[in-house]
Amino acid sequence: MKKAMLVCLAALTAAVLCACGAYRDALSRGDGALERGDWTAAVYAYGEAVDLAPDRAEGYVGRADAALAGADYLGAIADYQTAMELEPSRGELRRKLLDAYLLYGDAALAEKGYGTAEDAYRAAYALDWSNPDSCIRLADLLMELERLEEAAALLEQGAAYSRSSVVSARLEALNRRMAQEAEEKRRATAEAALSAAPYFGNIAGCRMTAAQASAYAALIADGIRGKFQGYGGYAKPLYDRPVFWDEPYAVIGTGSYATDRASAWLGDLAGDGNPYLILRSTQVSDNSFTIYGWNGTEAVLAAGAESWGSRQTAVLTETVRGAAVMEESDPPEGNRRTGRVYRFSRGGADAYQEWTAVWDPAAEVMHVTRNGVTDDLTRAQWDALPGGGMVARASEGERTAAWGALETVKPCSLRDMIRCLNGYASALDAQTEMVEVPPDHTGPHRAAAAMLQKLFALERLSVQGNTRLCMARLLDLDGDGENELFAAFEGTYTADNGTSCRFALYRWRGGTLEEIPGSDNVTELRLVKSQGELGILGTEDLPSGVRLCYTFLSHRAELRSDEELRQYVMARDGGTAPLTESEFDLVRGRYEDVEPLLDFSQDLPDRNYTQTVSALFQAQENNP
Repeated sequence: MKKAMLVCLAALTAAVLCACGAYRDALSRGDGALERGDWTAAVYAYGEAVDLAPDRAEGYVGRADAALAGADYLGAIADYQTAMELEPSRGELRRKLLDAYLLYGDAALAEKGYGTAEDAYRAAYALDWSNPDSCIRLADLLMELERLEEAAALLEQGAAYSRSSVVSARLEALNRRMAQEAEEKRRATAEAALSAAPYFGNIAGCRMTAAQASAYAALIADGIRGKFQGYGGYAKPLYDRPVFWDEPYAVIGTGSYATDRASAWLGDLAGDGNPYLILRSTQVSDNSFTIYGWNGTEAVLAAGAESWGSRQTAVLTETVRGAAVMEESDPPEGNRRTGRVYRFSRGGADAYQEWTAVWDPAAEVMHVTRNGVTDDLTRAQWDALPGGGMVARASEGERTAAWGALETVKPCSLRDMIRCLNGYASALDAQTEMVEVPPDHTGPHRAAAAMLQKLFALERLSVQGNTRLCMARLLDLDGDGENELFAAFEGTYTADNGTSCRFALYRWRGGTLEEIPGSDNVTELRLVKSQGELGILGTEDLPSGVRLCYTFLSHRAELRSDEELRQYVMARDGGTAPLTESEFDLVRGRYEDVEPLLDFSQDLPDRNYTQTVSALFQAQENNP
């Protein structure tokens, strides 16, 4: 019996030793796989250790570490929790679990899983109130979700426990923000909002709805973001390119000039309490404006004017009944001029009077016909009419002593108008969603807008003859993180300084778009690099040599070779210098070939125009 017991004990001891050996082997294999970055193998090996010794923490910790490295956050959290239950005295396990919750929350937030992210951050914060990372993450999420009061309470608690200056700074900034927003809401009553906005008419009698105010505000915000074409509004373009209302853009007619729609005012033009939104140019003193009305469901284009090189004009005139009319003239045709008078109603504008004015030089009178009735005016009487004789006055029943009085209304900026409309809408309906006020345009945004306008102008090059845009591309030539515009032309392009070239570079510098003309008479263009800077190489094959034209933002250089005469020349900075053949090869070798761009002798590739325009619009979105 004693001998049998000794045999059993020996067998049991051997089994235990064997199991311990297998357990250590599993841990060792898991450690090796984890070190190699093989998360799957590590999880499997540590899992074997857990199966062999489910009451020991090492296997769970190892499996959690591997799961966390492999982005299996829930698996890691579960194993860390089990390890903490087995060995509650190990303080580092609490920190590992906290970090796992934070990473899980970050991953959920990246996928806009706000609820999951909040739960994870709250679990991490509950593990250690003194930890600033969990407090800041949770507070930032609450602020993103506009739960400012909850975020403030959390930061206040976190600052007390963590003594972190970062948490305290977050709390101070949030308190300032909440105080500012509360003050703005207190001041944003309907009457105060309209009183702060330039307004023609009786504010007390305004019948504008919250929906109308929000629609006007959204309209302006879209205009700032460049979602319109000319003054034509949605789907009714007057021009064939988008414009940004608060940035100058070109109007091409009889001559050309720059205008914008950077100021705004509200006007009860119909006299019925339903105001119109009037957008005026800050570049042109008059005859450049747009009027939007409200038809009961949406903002609609009602009227507008451009002078088209001072040949067409329009003026808004107050009437005796407290309303307004718009008087418009067409470009003159010899001694004959025509126009219309518009009356505003129900959000629109209708031409209710046609007029014709014909100058009779023999009688020295102007025959003015309005709706079939002709009056003869002297030149002095004609010149005294609104617009300096370019507009015929409305009917006698509409006459007021203050012709053009509406032109004296002082408009406000587009962003201020959005704020006023937001305040008005909020006062009428607290549930109204506020329209975001677009921030002032950054330098990159303005650069992208200027490049867009340049591209739109280059797209019209066919009017110059055989020249057309054949490639557009954005390139960061000097490596400063901001793109330059590369444009190549089929035919010869005449730059602003009169230089003829086959391509040009455009860079934003000092608040303006600078044009750098490239080389002319080249047959091939390539992208090259020199000392970390990208440039354009234009190549021209000569009868017995080659001409290499290098255009960089920092410099321009030209190399010429004549193989028959064994002559080599370099031109740079306005001067030329002869080179030996070895010197020529040495200078040429300083320019590293990057990629081909264009071979003008072959079928030209896709111009990349649409992609470049899209990229520039995206640049504006990324740099509002």
